[in-house]
Amino acid sequence: MEDTIVINEWQYLGPFPVGVREGIIGIDLNLTDENFTPDISVSYPSFLVQGGFVKWKVLNTNDEKVEIKYEDVLWDTLQNYYGIAGLVCASICYGEFESEKEAQALIDAQKIGSFILNGRTYPADPYGDGYLIPVVLKKGKNKVIVKPSGFVEHSFSFRIITNPQALMIIRDITRPDFVEGDIYDGYAGIPIMNTTKMVIKNIKIELSGDIIEKTEKEISRIMPLSAIKIPVHLKSKDRIGKGDSSLI
Repeated sequence: MEDTIVINEWQYLGPFPVGVREGIIGIDLNLTDENFTPDISVSYPSFLVQGGFVKWKVLNTNDEKVEIKYEDVLWDTLQNYYGIAGLVCASICYGEFESEKEAQALIDAQKIGSFILNGRTYPADPYGDGYLIPVVLKKGKNKVIVKPSGFVEHSFSFRIITNPQALMIIRDITRPDFVEGDIYDGYAGIPIMNTTKMVIKNIKIELSGDIIEKTEKEISRIMPLSAIKIPVHLKSKDRIGKGDSSLI
């Protein structure tokens, strides 16, 4: 059964000025070091804040949604002086959670481009489309680092889904366009995710529906912790009628 882990305490550092879609904050931190932890005693330069320096601060949340409200930043003044480019900034967020054992999981990380888990970088879901990223959790403490960026203050969401199914049909199905009066003979794209650390072999997809003939597709293998979109041949039972849908 799936379960969800949420990080309720984050530490954040920022904001730092960045170029549009650049993300380079200009401070020397080895964020991909598996042993990285925030040093709360160090001040880091940032001209965005009053006083010119920032330190790590604690941020508590009630759920997976994280909203950062930066203190001592005069956004109107920055915009008047630098224009809209003066509002583009980024920060670093650090969080920890415990896992009772080494286990597969799915990460739902929305509104950020990537995240670092235990020193390894993964893609995230920047547009909030609901894409899930398969990972392996360590037994004990797991460390997460994200770098939210954008205009002014930042928000993102991050949750860990444990005990996922080994094989999952995920979002982003490529559905065909049915044309009224035509007989459809083409393909649909079915994305399948392997959430395990093993190669899964000899997989069969079976599709059927009210207006399409039953069809099967065999897949020789899907590599560990990965997803693949499979073309599956579809043929309508008859000519497409008014209001017929391509939903599978």
